[in-house]
Amino acid sequence: MVNKSRLRDLEGKNNNLKLMERIEMSRYQRSQYNKQEKELDSNTILNLLKAWVGKFQEVDVAQVKPFNFSFNDSKESLKTLEVNQYDILHFDYHEWAKNNFDKDYMNNIVDMIKRFEPASDKVEYLWLTTKEDGMPIVVGRTQTNRNDLFKLLGRGGRKNIKYQGILDLMSTTTEKIILANSVEDLELDRDSQILRDYEKTIAKINRLLREYSKYAFIIPLTSKYPKYANGNFTSDGFEQSLGDYLYKKSSILNYHSHRKSRELCDELVMK
Repeated sequence: MVNKSRLRDLEGKNNNLKLMERIEMSRYQRSQYNKQEKELDSNTILNLLKAWVGKFQEVDVAQVKPFNFSFNDSKESLKTLEVNQYDILHFDYHEWAKNNFDKDYMNNIVDMIKRFEPASDKVEYLWLTTKEDGMPIVVGRTQTNRNDLFKLLGRGGRKNIKYQGILDLMSTTTEKIILANSVEDLELDRDSQILRDYEKTIAKINRLLREYSKYAFIIPLTSKYPKYANGNFTSDGFEQSLGDYLYKKSSILNYHSHRKSRELCDELVMK
């Protein structure tokens, strides 16, 4: 196991202050989540998301039936995508990662998102990933011509870098935060060995990153959201609203990812 004094060395002595502040906040968020009386399961997360969506959507959800969609061309373990009456898509991110980020499944989900706004060339959507224990990891927003959700975590490491700590091997802040919260579990030795056994180190890190996210939730932003359709509310605003809402209801590991301002915007956050 990596001891406390070694942990800082592994992370790197010269990482910028902003990153280290975000890492410290993620550790605080994780500690707060661990103090909760019970963990969040996927159904609880879905109910939280339904409550949030219900504040913004103008649609009689009682008249809309949820459904499960089966993708015939996907592997058996990846056939089903759950969609509820609030148009929240829900799938097993870990299973997708275990199947080497199956491209057919990803394309099927993207095609499904496009069906919610068929007249648009690209559909913006919010996404959330959660850990096995239910803790929200990160909230993001993207659109169907970018699909950032499907580019996350464990896609390889950075080579030809000036190495100052293991976090330098990762490209995204979310990867760095997850790694910083899990580095003790990797049982890595000295920096010289990390670099000498680069491929082995990256393989170990990638496995950790791929196993870290259990579920993913997708909320397409469509004409069902009048404030969005009328241009009164940007996708940035929805992203911060959802992230702040989850923060107030529980905790969120990458607390700063969704935040466009330092203040919680009470107009957007459900009490």
